[in-house]
This record gives sequence, C-alpha cells and structure tokens, in this order.
Amino acid sequence: MIRTEEDGDRLQKGWTAAMDERRTKGIWLPVAVLCFYLAAMVWGLAAYPDGWILLGLAAGGCLTAACRRISGIIRTDAAAMILLGSLGLVLLETWNAFLKPYPMSDYEVLWNGAGQILNGTFAARAADPADYFNFYRFQIPFTAYLAGLAGIFGSLQGVIAFRAVVPVMTSIVMYRTLRLGCSVREAFFPALVFTVFPFVFFGSGVLNNQIECMLFESLAIYAFARCRDNRKKAAVMCGLSGALLSVGNLFRPTASVIFIAFVIVLALRFLRGRNKGELVCLGALAAGYLAVRFSSDGIFRASGIAPEGITIGNLWFKLSLGLTGNGITGIPTVDAEHTNLYFDLQQYGFDTGAYQAAASSYVAGLIRTPGKVLAYVLWKILFFAGTVDAQYSFTNTAFLESHGALTGILNGAGIMIYALSVIGTLYRIWKRRAGEQEDLYLTGILIFLGYFAAYILLEAQTRYRYEQYYVLFLLGMPMIREILERKAQRLKQGHR
Repeated sequence: MIRTEEDGDRLQKGWTAAMDERRTKGIWLPVAVLCFYLAAMVWGLAAYPDGWILLGLAAGGCLTAACRRISGIIRTDAAAMILLGSLGLVLLETWNAFLKPYPMSDYEVLWNGAGQILNGTFAARAADPADYFNFYRFQIPFTAYLAGLAGIFGSLQGVIAFRAVVPVMTSIVMYRTLRLGCSVREAFFPALVFTVFPFVFFGSGVLNNQIECMLFESLAIYAFARCRDNRKKAAVMCGLSGALLSVGNLFRPTASVIFIAFVIVLALRFLRGRNKGELVCLGALAAGYLAVRFSSDGIFRASGIAPEGITIGNLWFKLSLGLTGNGITGIPTVDAEHTNLYFDLQQYGFDTGAYQAAASSYVAGLIRTPGKVLAYVLWKILFFAGTVDAQYSFTNTAFLESHGALTGILNGAGIMIYALSVIGTLYRIWKRRAGEQEDLYLTGILIFLGYFAAYILLEAQTRYRYEQYYVLFLLGMPMIREILERKAQRLKQGHR
C-alpha cells in the first residue's frame, strides 16, 4: 500500500490527537496526588512557624536553578563524574567537620556493638534473648561493617570521614543509570541536585544503614536497567542485580522491596512477549538474591558473631507498630535498647514463639476492626509524605540548638527540592513519551509505591524516605530540568 504525504500528515495528526486525549483524561490522578503532597507539605511546614524555613524554600529553588546552570557547562562523562565526586566529597567532609556528629539512639547502640565485636564480647549479646542484638538481629551485619571500619580507621571521626564516599558514589551511580537514556547534561542535573540535597548531606555523618544499603540498591537498579542494553548478558546482569540487592539487605532489610519490583517487571515482560529469556532472567535474579542471603547467614553463624544467625521474624510486631504506633502490650519505648518490642517480648518471657502467636492474633483482631486504626494510618500517610525529614535530629543536639537558623534554612531547602522531585515525577507520568526507558520508568514507579506502602503498613518515619528520594530524582528531576530549560529559553527570546 502506497501512502501519500497527506496520508502521513493525517496519521501524525491522529497520533497527536490521541496522545492529547490520553493526557487530558489522565491528568486528574497526577493532579490529585500533587494536591495531596503539597497539602501534606504545607501541613508539615506549619509545625515550624519561624521564618527561616520559609527562607529555606526560596534557597531550595535557587539551589535547583544553580544546578541547572552548572549542568549546562558539562560536556563529557569524565567531567560529570569528576565534578560529582569532588564536589560531593568536599561538601560532605566540610559539613561533617563543621557539624561534628556523634552517635545517638540506635546509632549509639550500633557503635557500641561494633566496639564489642572488636574486643570479642559481642557474641554473648547476640545469643541473649533479652538483648537488642538478638531481637534486632538484622542490625548485626551493619554493626560488623562498622567494626571493620573502626578497626581500619581507629576512631569515630575516621569512620565518618570514610563513609562520606558512600553517598557520593550513589550520586555517580545515579548519573550512570540516567545516562542509559539521557544526554550528559540531562543525567548530570539530577545527580548534582541529589549530591547537594540537604536531606541527603544533612545526615551523612549519622551511622545510618540506609546510606550503604542505598548504594547497593542503586547499583542493582543500574545493573537491572542494563539488561535491555545487552540481551546476551541479560541473565548475568539480573543475577548480579539480585546479589547486589541481597548485599543491600544485609545493611538494611528493605532492599527486598526492589527485588519484588524487579520480579513484577520481569513477569510483565514475559506475559507481554512470551519470551523464555525473561524467565531465565527471573531465575537468575532469584538465584543471585537467595545465594547471598543464605550464604551470609551461614557465614555470620560460623564466625561466632551471630550464633543464632542474622534473620528473625518481626513481622507481627512491625504490623502492630504500623497500625497502632505501639506494640501489643501498649508499653512505649524508653530508650534504644528498651523499645516497645523489648517490653512485648518481656511479657512473654522472651519466648519468641509465644510472642509471635499472641502478636499474630492481636494484628488479626486489628484487621477485622479497621475503624480502630484507620485514623492513625491516615495521619501516618500525611506525616510520612509531607513532614520535614528528621535525619538531622540524630546528628548533634548542641549544634542544632545553637544554629536554629541554619537548620531551618536547610530543612526548608530540602522540602522545596523534595517537592520539585514529586512535581517532576507526576509531570513525567502525565506526559510520558512513547519509546522512553520503559523499564526504568515502570521499575521506578513500582519501587516508590512499594516503599510507600511498606512503610505506611509497618513503620513510617520521615528519615525512611531515603530510597524514595533516589527514585523521585531518577524519574522527576530530568523533567524539572526540561521545564527550567524551556523557561530560560523563553526568557532569552523575550529579551531579543
């Protein structure tokens, strides 16, 4: 069939009209979500009546605009990664030298545990049913990691200085991931904003296991995205991705959310194309993930550090905490080592089996009467979505009290950049282009929704948004740059 130029024009007009109709019909969900997020953020900011946080909102907008200008001068991958690495290290090392963070709350328990691993007294704690490291066994790998760093660098300051490398590497991985489908400048902008994002660098000196976990999660996302670049090595990249996620899980048992997202993406690929290669990739992903998981548990048992392993089922407690804000006994946390889980277990003589049975029955009762928990869950959603990230409160209390203006400005800037990443993501959902990176888009959405649902259902603290920031920057910040570029272009044309 021979098509004339007029036929081609009609087809193009028909395609454009269809896309415009789809966007018009699909605008309501992004607009509704955006209104919710903005309302949540305004509600969260209302808790900070001083003007510093408002000044911070303006500072966040200026910082984002400055990053766009800097991204405009970057021309090569080498220049982008060198600038990300050098700027990130200078910022984090200077900030932590100025802030002088020290371990607080759980982080102090972990640091003390690291010292006990070094002096050989830790195993008794891990074997004691009434000890923090027994009923929070998942903290043992990160504690062992801190012990290794302390043995190498000899001091807390040395460990903090070394760990500044980790979020910088995460920014570079973000850049490399975006480069799979973006130009140098388009990929550099989100990574640069992530590097100077206050909610990331503010708590970089905290002994927070999310920092290391996020690095391995970002590497896993990169490896998974590479599957489509080289189909011959797709299974290898999926296996590597699964192994990286499992390593991330050792630091913090949340990488399983990304694993589930990857499984869903591979399953959808198979259902769409009936390609057996997707099943091979799925098997490789699971094999890599499970191999690291089970071998690491055996290694920790054999080492004597964790005689009872590094996994324990706290699901029922987490569900109770997520639905009510407390354990099944209602006794609140006193300190980091005497949490509501400690008091729940104490009521059952630290008999894990008896406690699990009672907790499962308690949670089942809550589920049967959702009216009792609905108000709390709705409040959690609002709180988790819009309140200032609380990571800063685990840094240095004396510093925070004496530098209220700086704290307010940084928190305001953080909220502004966070809001921009949400806006950019929703804008991308609305105006998604045909042919763009389907895997990165779909995977990012699934990861974001998975983390949001998991934290709301189990336990939501604003500092737990770390993984969501990463995904929002991957998806949304390229769109923010596009908007800023268009605005700048119009301003130039207006001055001509």
